[in-house]
Amino acid sequence: METSGLIRTLLHSIVYSQPLEERGEVARGGTGSIRRAQEHPLGRQVALKQLLESCEAEPVLVRNFLREAQVTAQLDHPHIVPVHQVGLRDGKPFFTMSLVEGQSLSRWLRTAILIDYDTVVDFAEILIKVSDALAYAHSRSVIHCDLKPANIMIGAFGQVYLMDWGGAEVLEAPPENGGAPVAVTVAPLPTQMTEGRLFGTPSYIAPERARGERGDVRSDVFSLGAIMYEFVEGKPPFRGADTRETLIQAGRCDCRPPNEGAHGSHVPPDYYRILRRAMAARPAERYQTMLEMRADLGRLVRGGGSLPRRTYQRGTTVIQEGEVGDAAYVVASGQLEVTRQEHGIEVVLRTLGPGDVFGEMSLLTNARRTASVVALQDSTLVTITEDLFRRELEAMQPWMASLVRTLARLFLEQERS
Repeated sequence: METSGLIRTLLHSIVYSQPLEERGEVARGGTGSIRRAQEHPLGRQVALKQLLESCEAEPVLVRNFLREAQVTAQLDHPHIVPVHQVGLRDGKPFFTMSLVEGQSLSRWLRTAILIDYDTVVDFAEILIKVSDALAYAHSRSVIHCDLKPANIMIGAFGQVYLMDWGGAEVLEAPPENGGAPVAVTVAPLPTQMTEGRLFGTPSYIAPERARGERGDVRSDVFSLGAIMYEFVEGKPPFRGADTRETLIQAGRCDCRPPNEGAHGSHVPPDYYRILRRAMAARPAERYQTMLEMRADLGRLVRGGGSLPRRTYQRGTTVIQEGEVGDAAYVVASGQLEVTRQEHGIEVVLRTLGPGDVFGEMSLLTNARRTASVVALQDSTLVTITEDLFRRELEAMQPWMASLVRTLARLFLEQERS
């Protein structure tokens, strides 16, 4: 075969092959269906999203569908699914994006029935990735407007993607840090078609947007806080008998405060502090940027999620009365017993379980251990080393570090008296 013939054969096998071959539906939402498809020219699997036939006569829904493709394509971020192409198939609008193999955060929450410290850290790490995506979008003057667990996808290998930018709003304010603005070239609709329409999910919506007011980046902060609320309460903050009642609840920020004792010591107090600030009724009392909230979520994770762990077998002495301590411990699982020698007799002081902390006084005061701790059953402990503890103290304001040390000495003196 001639060289030119070989070249034509090669080109035909790629360039002129069938562009997309559908492989079956994988999900369906209110306005679109998502199908697995084979993109033959490049040999890759993609997700093909196509507008539902029932929505084709609604100009607002068609425009939102096209806006979703256009806005998402311009948000180039690791936690936002890349859009590859947009067009018409059999006269119906579609766009393709990277195929995410995994599950929605909604499904993940349903499986996270047992909340322990590890689950909290896993969830916080998911939220950090979502907040990264949002912070980037906000820097491009885009707010998502419909944050909810169903719009967050978790890949099979730890990927996290924030989906469904169809209701996103492009703010008039210029992008932060001099970034390029997101351009929306989809033709606008007559005002009477969009006036009074509210985009978002009432159960997670910020109060100002539920009242029909203009939102900003702090509205996304609120909705991310609402997702945190669902994690510990098992349901979203606003749940009326119908959409109207739910929106009234949201507009008043009328929800029951989270029960901070429901999960014992498994959920750190800082988790609830972040949740309360994110879900403040007044935007001025929330985190003012997504980066601020992301920083607090990062500190929550660093507070113990990545600390070393060790399992002690039943009967093992973890710390010995009288020795110089160089670590404190948090009980992740198991049961331990605290004892002390009094006049030659071993006295049981208390029993420790998951979430309890011991050994911290020696780190604070450089004093010898005042009691022994023995594992009553196989127990896993999170270890807080002296070096880590000192670094955390140094990171505090000087007056706070001094106050912590002073209080520790006072408690130790009171315990010895």
